[in-house]
Amino acid sequence: MKSFSLALVFATVCAGALAAIPAGEARGAVMVTDVVATDAQGSTYSATAAFGLFAGNDMPGTVLPRLNTDLGAEFDDIEWTYAGKSEANELNPFTTATPDETTSGTLTFNEVYSGTFAISLKAGNNHAIYAFEELSNIVSITFTTQAFGNRNGNAKALSHASLFVGQPTLPSTEPTPFPNPEPTSLVIFALGAATLALGRRRSPRA
Repeated sequence: MKSFSLALVFATVCAGALAAIPAGEARGAVMVTDVVATDAQGSTYSATAAFGLFAGNDMPGTVLPRLNTDLGAEFDDIEWTYAGKSEANELNPFTTATPDETTSGTLTFNEVYSGTFAISLKAGNNHAIYAFEELSNIVSITFTTQAFGNRNGNAKALSHASLFVGQPTLPSTEPTPFPNPEPTSLVIFALGAATLALGRRRSPRA
């Protein structure tokens, strides 16, 4: 009976621990230093924000909603679009595809990039998102997949990196409606006009 009770308690604790893991997410912790951007002068910049790990592939239809809802206040009023990934025969924003079986390295952009952007890393069955705010003259990114560790603590090889570009949303250009005069103002205007007209009628003729 005692052993049965201990087994029941153990099962209850395990069930609670599993329930605490958000659905659709994987174990692991990403850091803003997992992906670092380098500009044309050699200066480096860690990501402004990092999110993950998320279970599954980093399809645009999966990542774009997260970019639009999960990022902090510094990314308000940003509209995101997918710009390709580091795979052969794909829309590739980098000069090469991802090397095979690599857990760290550098990916160089096809052209110098300035603005707000996000990088999604896919390794194993998970992906993570790293967002950068308003950088200039970026030529490459350096990455590590240390957050994608297996049960033995070994990092998983990068499958690909995806690029998402952010553009500020334009302010509304709707014309400002002309304010309607208040009823009190109309009454005062009418009384003034009537008084003026009455004064003119009473004026003696020369």
